Amino acid sequence: AHLCLAESLQRRGDVLAAREHFATVRELSLHTLDERPDSAEAWCRLGRARRGLDQAERAVEAFDEALRHDPRLGHCIRARIETLL
Repeated sequence: AHLCLAESLQRRGDVLAAREHFATVRELSLHTLDERPDSAEAWCRLGRARRGLDQAERAVEAFDEALRHDPRLGHCIRARIETLL
């Protein structure tokens, strides 16, 4: 929910509110990864959160890790490409 809200706020131009939600997603993803380091979805969420926090290089690293665990995650592949553009 936080990720969808953050991306929606970002599209609407509410950068400060979006950053708060991206930061929450980042922390929740890191917590999940502490418990399940092989969770491709958590790695992908972390990448999207880092992208929203203007951490493109770290976002790509997270997307790469997600795809290492599940190379079929189409939305993660798309997010990685968008981050590199």
